Amino acid sequence: MPPLDKTSRTREDLDEAIRWRDDWERLSAHHAAMKRKYQRAAIFPWMSVDPDPPKPRIGDD
Repeated sequence: MPPLDKTSRTREDLDEAIRWRDDWERLSAHHAAMKRKYQRAAIFPWMSVDPDPPKPRIGDD
């Protein structure tokens, strides 16, 4: 068994953590936008509401 290359493993872990962070940021922004949209709809029920945008895809970069 070849020795474990700690440098490449660390880089892989960092890349995965960055992907998770990016996914979280996209999903968080989506949910914040939906919250604002429906709070506004509750305050102004006579105004029309646009359809929801699709939920961001997670894990697809």
